[in-house]
Amino acid sequence: MSKLNLNEFEGHTPGPWTYNNQEGREIWKCLFNGECFTDPSTYGGPGYEEVVIATMASLPEGEDFPEEEFTTMMANKALMAAAPDLLAEIERLHKGIEDLLGYDGMLDLLYIVGLLEEEEEE
Repeated sequence: MSKLNLNEFEGHTPGPWTYNNQEGREIWKCLFNGECFTDPSTYGGPGYEEVVIATMASLPEGEDFPEEEFTTMMANKALMAAAPDLLAEIERLHKGIEDLLGYDGMLDLLYIVGLLEEEEEE
């Protein structure tokens, strides 16, 4: 199991992020007059803007795109677009554990489940 340092994610582009359900490669943040939004009725209208967050690898040129690869690509895009929400949930759970157990108790629990390693004494 990997160990997450949530501090690495400070300053990321806030969500929500979105993607299209076609073969497009972009993950983006939709803005309407500079504000984040998720109302599809404003897509493409005045004040609408898509800010690209990430671009996936190119699709194979001139080849059929197998259904299995398309399904995998769409799942990857959905997972990437969900990143801000997943991070918020992890932070919420960390806070809940800390509130329940206290800071030292939370650290003990993270050591037990292997998400933190104890520092070696010199």
